[in-house]
Amino acid sequence: MEQQQKKRIAIVTNFFYPIKYIGANRMEAFAEYLSNEFEVVVFAEHHQLKSNRFGENVQVYYNSSSWILEVLKNKNTDNKLVHNFKTLLNIMIRKVITKPLLKWKEKTLRQLEAVHSKDPFDVIISSFPYMEAHLVSIDFCKNHPEVKWIADMRDEMSFNPNHSKAINDEMRAIEQQIDNLADAVVSVSEPILSTYKTHLKNVKIAEEIRNGFNHDLKFDVSIAKTPVLKLGYFGSFYGDIKPTNLFKALAELPEDFQFEMHIYGAFSNFTVPNEIKARVFVYPSLSYKDAISKMNTMDANVVIHPTTQRKGVYTGKLFDYISARKPILALMDESDVAAQLIHSFGCGYVCDNSAISEIKEQLLAIQQDKLNQVAKVASQENIDSLHRSRGVKALKQIIQRIFNENPASRS
Repeated sequence: MEQQQKKRIAIVTNFFYPIKYIGANRMEAFAEYLSNEFEVVVFAEHHQLKSNRFGENVQVYYNSSSWILEVLKNKNTDNKLVHNFKTLLNIMIRKVITKPLLKWKEKTLRQLEAVHSKDPFDVIISSFPYMEAHLVSIDFCKNHPEVKWIADMRDEMSFNPNHSKAINDEMRAIEQQIDNLADAVVSVSEPILSTYKTHLKNVKIAEEIRNGFNHDLKFDVSIAKTPVLKLGYFGSFYGDIKPTNLFKALAELPEDFQFEMHIYGAFSNFTVPNEIKARVFVYPSLSYKDAISKMNTMDANVVIHPTTQRKGVYTGKLFDYISARKPILALMDESDVAAQLIHSFGCGYVCDNSAISEIKEQLLAIQQDKLNQVAKVASQENIDSLHRSRGVKALKQIIQRIFNENPASRS
């Protein structure tokens, strides 16, 4: 019996290996687990690479964007002065270069067309937060209505409260084209997806595919018996996501409150109060699995997400923290999805980032639970439910639905 040919999937994204950015993790997982059943080709962004292999089965093609923006990217090794200078230049240059990814979009579309002409794709998946990835898909799908399109909405488009009205109006126009062309839309949380459902009424399939962790490490529940509370933070500080209020709370606790704060991979864009400087340690970033293992050596890991108008935000590190099986100190909106997940899994301590007194109470509660050998951690069953392979399994089902329910082309 002749073996059925695998369907071919093109993934269009600005964030992909070897770029070390949390936004790359989602598309890397899509590529990794989809490639078990499909032929997957990725079209991504890199300032030097032209092509690469990701794992055993995935071909990756790269195109570059504006070289000046690449030069001005912040690095973990930059000191505070250099970091602030680069940030200022980035803001100024982006006001002049209003479409920094236009060349990338044009080159990527040409390359996608060239590869498709030799070996046609059946499905294209493009991933926001940069609109250019969707613009590639819009132009491509207009030329090839037989190709199915899944628009991955990692963040809000036209309803992001942090954007100007002009940007959101531009995003809304793009959403209208997505509404006319896409076969399915996926997003990271139900609140964000719910708004897309109201904006994209013609798209028949709209599903939540959360982010998650992507490793196979397993940990027993363990509680250190030392009196020193070790707090971990892994990743960057940016915008309002800063440890300022946590540091204030730690500085105001009684002198006999013993703690250490270990920060891995953050930019030099924060200030440590003199009162606690001797107990705050900053390290370079770690590889993914090394970071997970290090999280498991902490007494609690910190996630910070100040309360804003935005709803439906699962911070990327949350799933990794849960998988490391140590309690989480979450300074975030107590009514949003991330806090609800922590409460439902019983794996941490939640309070608003702006409430210094509440942060102090939670720190004391963590210390007391540690002394009493009480571990607020998720069950292994709940942890397993957050593995990225589970999300991609749902994506595979969406692909099957598209071909079952809408086999014809758009034309």
